Amino acid sequence: MNIRNSLLATGIAFGVFETVDIPDTGVAALVFALLFFGLTAWIWRRDSRLAAAVVGVLLAFEATQAQTWRDASTVARDVAMVGGSLGLAVVGAYVLRRSARAAVPLAVAAALAAALAGSAGAATHAQTLQLLTVQQTSAFAPGAPPAPGSRILFSDALYNRTAQFGKPAGARIGHAEGVCTLVTVGAAQCVITAHVPNGQIVLVGAMRLTRGLATNHLAIVGGAGAYGSARGSVVSHDVSQTKSIVTLKLGA
Repeated sequence: MNIRNSLLATGIAFGVFETVDIPDTGVAALVFALLFFGLTAWIWRRDSRLAAAVVGVLLAFEATQAQTWRDASTVARDVAMVGGSLGLAVVGAYVLRRSARAAVPLAVAAALAAALAGSAGAATHAQTLQLLTVQQTSAFAPGAPPAPGSRILFSDALYNRTAQFGKPAGARIGHAEGVCTLVTVGAAQCVITAHVPNGQIVLVGAMRLTRGLATNHLAIVGGAGAYGSARGSVVSHDVSQTKSIVTLKLGA
């Protein structure tokens, strides 16, 4: 397969990739799919290096931003990162195949890609997740009386309060488990792990243990998967004895 055909195959492949992602990502995936298909058609009909350079911008965006797509699967992120990097090599070979002057469009593409990557990184750095937690189990550790130093073990089901993670409001999106150590009869220090699509988020902080409804503030200290370097704050507002509205502000 020659360079031109390789570039056409790359453009079509990423067009299909974005088309498949439309149900989860929405308008952004639709726009990228149309751009990939349109630019590939332009290259096929006109053998345009300018169109190839713009494809390079899109591929650079895919490759550099894939790991920030928190609503995408691990496979999708890996495909975008590896495929985008390989596609950039094909674009470079295609644009530079005729003359050194052809490096100008590629240089412009690289500059645009860097700008897009920077703006996208800023946009995805801060994220707010809104969840409803429903208690499933709660008990003191075996043999531990309810006194300072004893531990409470609990697990919750997690539901969307708004459309996120590619799922509608009200959909179950994961679960959480936690361990709280009583400091006083009415307060505890807690460590909670929330299992959400594409990773885990770890929360720590003090929680009030009262018979009434409480509002608690915790910190996001890390996680795993897409949330490996997560930092931020959490507000948990009880709406009943077993349900809480939880707002996680990542990057805050």
